[in-house]
Amino acid sequence: MTGAETEVNVPTAVVRKRKGPSAIWIVPIIAALVGAYLWIEALRNMGPTVTLNFADAEGLKAGKTVVKFKDVQVGVVDSITINDDRSGVIVKASLEKSMERHLGSDSLFWVVRPRIDADGITGLATLLSGAFIAVKPEDSDMEESSGDMIPTLVFAGLDAPPRESGDLPGLKLVLRSDELSSLAKGAPIFYHGIDAGMVNDFALAVDGQSVEVEIWVKQPFVRYVHTNTRFWLKPLIDFTASADGVDFSLGSFRTLLSGGIAFGTDPADDMGEAAQPGDSYSLYASLDASLDEFTDTEQFVMFFDEPVRGLSVGAPVEFNGIKVGQVVSFSLEFDPQIDEFFVPVFVEIEARRIRHRGGSAVDGRRVIDGLMAKGLRARLETGTLLTGAKYIDLALLPELPAVLKGHHAGVMELPTVRSTFAAMMDTVSELAEVADLAEVKQQAIELIDSMRMTSESLRQQIDSAEVGQIKSDVVVLLEKLNTLTEKVDDAVDPAIDRLDALTDRGEDVLVAVDSLLGEVSQLTASDSRLSWLVNETLQELAASARSLRVLTDYLERHPEALLSGKAGGGGN
Repeated sequence: MTGAETEVNVPTAVVRKRKGPSAIWIVPIIAALVGAYLWIEALRNMGPTVTLNFADAEGLKAGKTVVKFKDVQVGVVDSITINDDRSGVIVKASLEKSMERHLGSDSLFWVVRPRIDADGITGLATLLSGAFIAVKPEDSDMEESSGDMIPTLVFAGLDAPPRESGDLPGLKLVLRSDELSSLAKGAPIFYHGIDAGMVNDFALAVDGQSVEVEIWVKQPFVRYVHTNTRFWLKPLIDFTASADGVDFSLGSFRTLLSGGIAFGTDPADDMGEAAQPGDSYSLYASLDASLDEFTDTEQFVMFFDEPVRGLSVGAPVEFNGIKVGQVVSFSLEFDPQIDEFFVPVFVEIEARRIRHRGGSAVDGRRVIDGLMAKGLRARLETGTLLTGAKYIDLALLPELPAVLKGHHAGVMELPTVRSTFAAMMDTVSELAEVADLAEVKQQAIELIDSMRMTSESLRQQIDSAEVGQIKSDVVVLLEKLNTLTEKVDDAVDPAIDRLDALTDRGEDVLVAVDSLLGEVSQLTASDSRLSWLVNETLQELAASARSLRVLTDYLERHPEALLSGKAGGGGN
């Protein structure tokens, strides 16, 4: 048998039909199950999507800007669009599941970026990392709609970080002032120079005549606030001139930016009861203004026989150099019955400023009555020659008569006398009149001497004559002349004494005026120390103001300069 004829045994394939799906579908099925599981887990773990309305989207980027709570990332910005009326932007952000139960109607959102405000310089870290959205959640649970798995909440984004006073223990009060001055939200509240709170908000009062400032005082300082506590504006620049020299100081950087308020209680006052939330207080322009407040006062009226130019409402009323009251009002009045004009000056005097040696307060009306019986008089005085401002000085002058007008029934009248300057002018006028009298006296003396010489000559001639009748007539005439001479001497001698007294007084007045003018000349001279100090202070103030303005403008344009410094080349 040849090879070609060799038979090959080939096995026969047997086809069998399997039951059920092929094993190859196991992989896609597993993949689909895993995908479904992951999708369900993603839905379960997906947090809420919030819609935030901001004025602008400065520093925000979709997909990059994150949402943080206490510097921990809790979400990311999904999209940024412009709203329908083009007044702002709509930012949608997805938050983590853990934030869902902390969101409520009081939740707050704001953009953290470099900022210079009442709290100082904040947000410097965002110069490198970029701006982010901060959230202040609430503990209230969010109400979910029955058909939505991922609820969407809408919030109004804040322009600035919220104040933290609402979450901290303390006392909220309301201060009232005629104007807001330099205060800003977040301005600090000081107690003996220590930060004791801040300004929460301010608004125009309902009557539209004043401003209401809501403040918050921290809990450790609440016990120092009482019904008699006084609040005043912290000065941005404190300039004081005294006998020790000129004192100049600037407030803190935070105070320069937003202003500040200080509070305290006058040691001379009773502290009163503890303050309650919502109590209202007056806000004074300065510490001196707060101490000058008069509460338990007596009203009096005065009439001055000289012009009141330089006197103003609020001018002080002083007794022995201590302020005990102030001018309330004055006006020009005409009395047609006597055809005269009067200027009644109404003042308020707080007698509690006068205290017994033991420290207790006195009965104001009894004190005033007693002082009037001892010669209390009121007079206008000039406080400073530079401004011409006047004040009312109360002094005991029993040697001067008390003249009362009695034109205002029901208001106790205080007697007045002429001011020191007016009295000096009266003395000068009297000196001028007496000078004229002295000239008349000299002429009378010369006339008397001439008459005496004439009489002696006549007597000699009459003695030598032999005419008796003529002699007797001449003798009678001479006796009459002698009598006239004696009367002239009696009239002139008192005038001479008065002239001597007025001359001495005039010399004293002229010496006092010369001394006063000398002191004023020294103070106002161009080479005086006061003028030099004032000029130097004004120049320093101007330089400081320019530097602060330039620094503020540059930081607003280049906030990154706080970290990297000013760019080279001197560019803007």
